[in-house]
Amino acid sequence: MALPDGPKGGSNWQMLRWVATPFSFMRACSRQYGDCFTIRLSERFGPLVLFSHPEALQLILTNDDGGLFEASGTYNVTLEPMTGTQSVFGLSGEQHRRARQLLMPPFLVTGCIYLAHRRAQVYRDPEEFRPERFLERHYSPFEFLPFGGGIRRCIGSAFAQFEMKLVLGNILSRFDLALADGRRVRHQRRGLVSGPSPFQMRIFEEKRGVCRVNG
Repeated sequence: MALPDGPKGGSNWQMLRWVATPFSFMRACSRQYGDCFTIRLSERFGPLVLFSHPEALQLILTNDDGGLFEASGTYNVTLEPMTGTQSVFGLSGEQHRRARQLLMPPFLVTGCIYLAHRRAQVYRDPEEFRPERFLERHYSPFEFLPFGGGIRRCIGSAFAQFEMKLVLGNILSRFDLALADGRRVRHQRRGLVSGPSPFQMRIFEEKRGVCRVNG
């Protein structure tokens, strides 16, 4: 089976880029290979196929394969002399599902949220800080995925959004905020997750004074 195209460097080189500069690595792959590409990070594990198109993410995160296992295996009874009674060809229902899980493909398919959030077709000027974009249109659960998606979506997402609305609503209704210097805030790796680069902000309180806080 031919996998989508991807970078040609060895797995060690790709792993180095994945660890050291993951965001530029993914952007470079997206520019060269499009919405779907294959990277190889280790000889020990199979290739990793990354998707960022919303329709592909919807298929990956919501696909219900239950219907694939409903066909009755009784019609294949004639094959039993050659395949035996426990062959995946002759099973159906839950038995077929369990047997099929043992036939894992030698590669992994996953969605890439980082690239999904930087699709120019979905987000105009994706690298610009424009929070008003969320007032201008509604994004589907497969275009905006800050908490992941599917059955493994973060269980704390509702609380996190409530907390952000409460905290940010109180702050922004009382204060004006501005960066303390001209340095650009960048997206950077923080261990297994990512976040903004360190920054400082000035807080103006109803024009009565100015204080500085660290971000």
